[in-house]
Amino acid sequence: MIKENLIFFDTEFSSLNPNVGEILSAGFIKDTGEELYFEIDYSGPTNEWVKENILPTLKQEKISKELAVKKIQEFIGDSKPILVAFVNQFDVVYLHKLFGENDIPYGWPPIDLATLMVVKGLDVDKYYENQKEYIKKLGIKGEFIQHNALDDARLVKEVYYKIT
Repeated sequence: MIKENLIFFDTEFSSLNPNVGEILSAGFIKDTGEELYFEIDYSGPTNEWVKENILPTLKQEKISKELAVKKIQEFIGDSKPILVAFVNQFDVVYLHKLFGENDIPYGWPPIDLATLMVVKGLDVDKYYENQKEYIKKLGIKGEFIQHNALDDARLVKEVYYKIT
């Protein structure tokens, strides 16, 4: 299993519909432990679930999409890492949407942690429904705030290395 040149990441977004949704926050962690987190300025519509579960967790000063792209490019550099996310379909679509027509600084394709978990015989639904209990059973220590992009990325990293 790949152990180097990985970036674990998570995004929180305004809607499950990628045609209307936008990234609200993103967290990235290199396999070396270096971290990047930001929240993006957004004033468009959000669904009720996002209003209840995501918006209350956003507490930092918001940055523009353009600055977010620049920060990601600087964080990643020229290494073309492989991205790892839990149920990466949404995260990757929104990340590509953020970059628009610009060249993406990361490699293709990403690794989906949920798929790896299924291959290892782990119950992905239980992971999502009762995360604290699930990670305790995996032997992962620490407190992780669910639906905080940086904490979710930290947890993706921990679970990835635990199961691989």
